[in-house]
Amino acid sequence: MVNVAVIDDEEFYINIWKSSLENNCNSYYFNDPDEFLDKHLDNLNFFDYIIADVMYGSRNILKINFSKILRKHKYTKDIILYSNYKQNFIDLENSHYYDLSLAKDNSYSLDELKSLLISNRIRWKERLVKQGIKPVIN
Repeated sequence: MVNVAVIDDEEFYINIWKSSLENNCNSYYFNDPDEFLDKHLDNLNFFDYIIADVMYGSRNILKINFSKILRKHKYTKDIILYSNYKQNFIDLENSHYYDLSLAKDNSYSLDELKSLLISNRIRWKERLVKQGIKPVIN
């Protein structure tokens, strides 16, 4: 079965994810990236998808380079960013390692996530290949 980690500090959005994911996968919920990393840094690839809110408290997940931390620890699967704020797609593609950016106000099933990853994937791996770098973060 598919394993999905959802990182969000707002119960309202956790409940939305629970209702849209619970029948199709094993879903795990965390209040912030620190809690997630403390519990799963050594087994990140247990998760098929990691879905993370941009803001938690007054902190911004982009500012702590969360996606780079995951990639440096050999996470090879999909990282999905979701937010109430429209993200700068070029910045995400050029400076981060997220595979998809979603609007937080929508609900997404597992099939919808898979479909969106096909149609709207952020091409960060292509950026590294163009630079002559194998798309594995060291």
